Amino acid sequence: MSRSLKILKNSFRNLLTLKRKTLVTSAAVFCLFFHQFANSNEHDPLIETENPLILGVLPYTLPGPLLKRFSNFRNYLKEQLGQEILISTTANYKKFIKNTASRQYDIVWTAPHFVLLALDSGHYEISSTWKRPLETVLVTNKMSPILSLKQLARQTISTPPASAIVTLYAKHHLQNLQIDSPEFKEYKGHDASYMATITGSAAAAVTEYSVYEQAIKKGVPLRIIKRLPSIPGIGILLAKDLPQETRQRIKKALHNLNKNIKGQQVIDTHGFPDYRAANADEFKILRPFLDFYSKPAPPAQKETP
Repeated sequence: MSRSLKILKNSFRNLLTLKRKTLVTSAAVFCLFFHQFANSNEHDPLIETENPLILGVLPYTLPGPLLKRFSNFRNYLKEQLGQEILISTTANYKKFIKNTASRQYDIVWTAPHFVLLALDSGHYEISSTWKRPLETVLVTNKMSPILSLKQLARQTISTPPASAIVTLYAKHHLQNLQIDSPEFKEYKGHDASYMATITGSAAAAVTEYSVYEQAIKKGVPLRIIKRLPSIPGIGILLAKDLPQETRQRIKKALHNLNKNIKGQQVIDTHGFPDYRAANADEFKILRPFLDFYSKPAPPAQKETP
């Protein structure tokens, strides 16, 4: 049985054992993977399909929008490497972290603090990161009267999952400012978080600046309340057991995105910054945020809203 068929079989087995409340989301993830697998039969004869590379993408949004945003990225890598690429994601961050730690992916696109967990597993090496640092932003409905963070006292703030770096960083920042008792309401992804300000479910939302830019391009009426100090951006890691030549070709493809027309198309549809070479030391500053399940955010200097 080919590797891709084994992956598909395991995905279906996992789907059948899921609880009902996660069934719909997980079914969408399965369909995402199956769609790529089925379409991989219509391939260029120069593309190797027997042993596809698995690109694990952090589930920062729902599977449908995620596949749409990463389809050109996948096709670009496929063409550059001459090897089939399949996108794989999960229903939540916890499962994605578990899959990464157990070497389920060949290429990992993940949050900067999760880069450290991937490196700690011993299975991966850091390859690339955004040329532009990650910026956490607090946004609101364009028509909202809220103009400063002080006005968020005792207000509802929508966020992506609690373990998302932007959520952890925003809570840390507001705590240092001693904003009076804001209520944080968690959503499954960035899109759902900022849309809560449009529906009136939240006074403000936490998201990442690139996601905000994508929303503005789609015509979502958002306005930034505050851009927080930048931190290291998204990381791309490669499995150490991939052939060295394959790893070098992936790095070259990533770092040359803006040097050809197809690569520029990836940047435009991807909605994220271009990539550059990265090293593990850049991400060490985020290690305190890994204790998000049991410990408070790390101390920092008090700031003025």
